[in-house]
Amino acid sequence: MGKTILKNLLAIFIGFTIAVIIFEITLRIWQPIKFRVKGNTIILPVNQKLVINNDEIYKLDKKIIVSRNSLGFRGENPPKEFINYITIVTVGGSTTEDIYLSDNKTWTDDLGNMLKKSYKKIWINNAGIDGCSTFGHIILLKDYIVKLKPKIVIFLVGVNDIGLEDYRRADNRIIIKNRFKDLNLSFIKKKIVLILDKIETYQFMVNLSRYWKGVKMNVQHKKYYDLCRMKDKYILDSKILALIQLHNNKYINGYQNRLEELIKICKDNHIIPIFITQPALYGQGIDVITGKNLETLEYGNINGKAAWELMELYNETLRQVVSSNGLLLIDLAREMPKNYKYYYDVHHFTNEGAERVAEIVYQKLFPFMATRFKEYKIGRKQ
Repeated sequence: MGKTILKNLLAIFIGFTIAVIIFEITLRIWQPIKFRVKGNTIILPVNQKLVINNDEIYKLDKKIIVSRNSLGFRGENPPKEFINYITIVTVGGSTTEDIYLSDNKTWTDDLGNMLKKSYKKIWINNAGIDGCSTFGHIILLKDYIVKLKPKIVIFLVGVNDIGLEDYRRADNRIIIKNRFKDLNLSFIKKKIVLILDKIETYQFMVNLSRYWKGVKMNVQHKKYYDLCRMKDKYILDSKILALIQLHNNKYINGYQNRLEELIKICKDNHIIPIFITQPALYGQGIDVITGKNLETLEYGNINGKAAWELMELYNETLRQVVSSNGLLLIDLAREMPKNYKYYYDVHHFTNEGAERVAEIVYQKLFPFMATRFKEYKIGRKQ
């Protein structure tokens, strides 16, 4: 009896091992899903053009064109005399990348068009990455943007950091490349980390896990979102308070540390960091188009009131960090109207929404730039 069980277990083990090997070989030949994070590295798609035929999100264009330049960003290739331009890169997750908005319709594009009316020699690129948190922004800065040396980096952050622990304990291991000396790991564990980074099957499963976490956090694109059909959900204030306390105790300190690290990287490399708080279509108020109460709006396992108080916890952390460092903050969370016209789900912008975002950012950015880049002003006498 015992030998039979051992033989069965051995057969299962051998079968599983063969299946894993076949899957590993397949992934090395063909990747069914093109993830842009592999281990502790961000992979940018360069010189690519994607055409999305949209039959699902009725508020957006039917044909969406998304182009990547020689850097892997959205926007024009960098000019030859890069140092002689006002150079700006926007960094964030899906609400910066605007993957379902065509070229020239993202808020980065709209902002660039506004700035070009006032400044000569200005270049702006969109380095947003769908699903990317401040973990990934740190890697992006280190591996790509610091080498580029833009004059300004604008960060729209917050929503993808909700519920993420400090990278010293994070199970998603989006760790800054070549920074293992900063981690409290034994020599053997460091070797294991390096080996796992080279195994395609492991990286594939890690990326699927990250995607599923995004689904559970309700930060994925909602292709069939209809605000009119959303149900109401009521939650006791005591439960909302408990949720806020949990995040405040467990996650906020790590978020604050990552924000400080972003600022330090920028300052050490003579880059001006500017931050934008995260807006959303939930919280206080009644939507003027649908008449929906945005506080009682169902949002996963919670409602709009709880979701907004949670989002504001992270926004307030950003406000405090930016203020203590004497930097420019654009408080989009407070200034962006909660209007269904501007969103195709609770986080992502329509074409009109991107224009409104750009207008708000421009209103704050223009006077800031006016004192620092006078020589670039159109019409200024030389």
